[in-house]
Amino acid sequence: MARMIPVAGPQDTNSRGEKKIYDMLKQGLSDDFTVIHSLPWLARGVKEIDPNYAPTGEIDFLVIHESLGLLALEVKGGKQSVKDGLFIYVKTGNTGNHVLQTRNNLHGLARWLGNDPRLRWRIGYGLVFPDSVFGENIISPGLVDVTVTPPQSLFIDRMSMDAPELAARIRELMAYWKQTLGNPTLGSSRAARLVQVLCPTFDGTPSWGNRVEYDNRVWLRLTQEQASVVNTLMSQARMVVTGWPGTGKTLIAVEIARRMIAEGKRVLMLTFNALLVEHLRREIAYATMARVATWHGFCSEYARRLPGQFESNSTWLEHGCLEDLQSAQANGLIPDFDVLILDEAQTLRQGWCAWLAAQFMGKPIIAFCDETQRFAFEKERISTNDLCNVFGIEGPFSLTIPLRSPRSVFDRLQRVRQPSYQMVNPRDVEEDTLQERVVGNVNTAIDALIGDLTAKGVNRADIVVLSRFGWSRNRISAERYETVARFRGMEAPVIIIAGADDMDDIELFCAYSRATTVCIALYEAEPLGCKSSHGKFQELVLEHPDNANIANAAREQGLTRFILARHIESASVGLSSVELSWCDTWKCWFVDREDDAEAADLWIDYLLAYHNWPVYSWTSSCRRKIKREDPSVNKVPGDLRTEIYELNVCEACTDITPHVPQLRQAPICQCCAGAIEERATPSQDVLAMLRKFDAIITSPNPGVIAQEVKNCLPLPLAALGARIYARARPLGVPVELNQLANSSTLHRLATAFIYSRISVKQVGTKFERDMLAKDTGRYVLPEGLTPEAWRQAIARCLGQSAKAGLLRKQKDGVFETVPIGNSASLEFDEV
Repeated sequence: MARMIPVAGPQDTNSRGEKKIYDMLKQGLSDDFTVIHSLPWLARGVKEIDPNYAPTGEIDFLVIHESLGLLALEVKGGKQSVKDGLFIYVKTGNTGNHVLQTRNNLHGLARWLGNDPRLRWRIGYGLVFPDSVFGENIISPGLVDVTVTPPQSLFIDRMSMDAPELAARIRELMAYWKQTLGNPTLGSSRAARLVQVLCPTFDGTPSWGNRVEYDNRVWLRLTQEQASVVNTLMSQARMVVTGWPGTGKTLIAVEIARRMIAEGKRVLMLTFNALLVEHLRREIAYATMARVATWHGFCSEYARRLPGQFESNSTWLEHGCLEDLQSAQANGLIPDFDVLILDEAQTLRQGWCAWLAAQFMGKPIIAFCDETQRFAFEKERISTNDLCNVFGIEGPFSLTIPLRSPRSVFDRLQRVRQPSYQMVNPRDVEEDTLQERVVGNVNTAIDALIGDLTAKGVNRADIVVLSRFGWSRNRISAERYETVARFRGMEAPVIIIAGADDMDDIELFCAYSRATTVCIALYEAEPLGCKSSHGKFQELVLEHPDNANIANAAREQGLTRFILARHIESASVGLSSVELSWCDTWKCWFVDREDDAEAADLWIDYLLAYHNWPVYSWTSSCRRKIKREDPSVNKVPGDLRTEIYELNVCEACTDITPHVPQLRQAPICQCCAGAIEERATPSQDVLAMLRKFDAIITSPNPGVIAQEVKNCLPLPLAALGARIYARARPLGVPVELNQLANSSTLHRLATAFIYSRISVKQVGTKFERDMLAKDTGRYVLPEGLTPEAWRQAIARCLGQSAKAGLLRKQKDGVFETVPIGNSASLEFDEV
């Protein structure tokens, strides 16, 4: 199938014949042919490139082949006859010199191509008559070459109007012209160059680099509206100006400072952000007429001049700074200023502002603030209303045109925090100026993004990566990495937000609004999917089904259960009471606790006390964590070694393995450390025994099982059987008896038996300590547990149950059941 240009179908030329020929050429020619349809479409590009040699008229098809060269085809539809060297349309009587027209057009094209020495080429031609039949007649000297044997016809008529025949005639014509014109082989590179010149591919969409340049030039300058605000503020003694990010507060503040300095006034300009101070100093003619500093920088400058040693700590930052400033004022250390300009005033304390108001009594004060950018950790900061009260102003002046933010970013900010007054963003909606991406790995995404942006013309210095606590990088980069709080009041063409899933709405509001061209927020999928509650930004991101699916899938894939199922092979034992499997790779038991921790605990108690294999277990909510418990050396229940491991990929093992986490160091793979010892695999007899025990304790009719069979149960599984039986009663187990004591293995086993009996016995039933210890001690005790030790465990549990109000003690060693909750006083047979 030939490569057709345009690929979507023939150009609309109102010629039914051309559309038919387009389809046949596409189907009949092989993929080493390129066919360009409609020269008028081609000629427009030619005219733009070279008006002096632009061909005129119409070439319907240009066929290009690396070996055969070029062929221009003219399609002449409708029934035609020939007279006096002219073609006559039978239906209309109109005449035309088709051969002359075709030669003029292809010669003009050849001349234009000849401007490039590499494309100087002689082009063959042919005419196609899809509705006429001329046979072997010599209809025109220009359409039949009689100098060759047999004569070569240069036209194709209706008799060749099927795809294979038409394709064969095209190849025949191209071979004829190559030999006749003496053309060499066109070649692949020249053919590709020809297609590129005739049909240039160019995407006129502005690159990100172009867009940054445009936005900087158009949206980040002082507008007429903002200049009007400057004039208004210059005429007022005191003003509090409020506005959303991007409304031009800092731009206006800088212009006011410049004008005040130009008038010979001494300006004190304070803010809270050190980065913003650096920016302001660059923008303002920083000289003796202006003092630009952070609040704390201003305070510390004069505090250091006081007697004693200056120490900046958290107490000084909140309270001591003002005390030192007052002392410096009392000692005459603070110079006079004529004008006070505050930027980001919402970050200041009320006491600080009150001192400034008194210091600038009767002098101009202009304060800029934005309450949308006060972080949660900034306590006891001044409100806009209090700022007005302190400076003696009736109300704030509101800026309502946020020019700096791309429209898509502004729209997102409005959805998160609806303003109390009308705001207008005049920028066009460009959806790609806000990109909220849910990604698997933020570091990888940052690298890919920066690579893509720089490839599209963005200077790395125009990229700022914002995060909550600072994003660590292992290499030096031209792009900047800043915290959101430190970058407040600043701006950059490209903002990448790293770890947006870990930020609150105030931080994200500030981060989003720093961008002047594009904001790209990276939400890490797994933490986003695992969060129990989300801020408004995160809720909006998850409203998109694709984002929600990615986050949910990442949450599932981070579960210990999912990781093990995917990476570590294990074989289920096939039990009903617990999800137990054997992992031959790690030579251990796997216990999925699911939602029944009690059954899992009692099975693990059994496995550790009666066998020599370690047990790995996890809950349904565990994420990359797994608990390992090893059998004790002396087989005493409860005397176990327990560790919590992380599931990570080990490069040496090339697989997921358990790792011991270490503080400030890489976790240690337990396979590499030799902690996973080579052990024998459980025999089929062992597995059959486990299934037998499981069948006994889960039997719906335990009464039909012989007592000697029950007595072969290990103590932990007998305890589990008692609990299962108690839960099967009509009203189940009272809520007070749902949770087993977990202080030790022995206490858990004793509690399981006692709580089960309390659940199924009538109120007033007596429990004798020694009898109960003997009755439950008939099961197979683990090695190392003596009957006396078991009796003491039963005694402790009975005493604690009485203290908890679950039993009433009658005398030493004798207890009776009491009413508990809404449980029925029925009696059942017991396992």
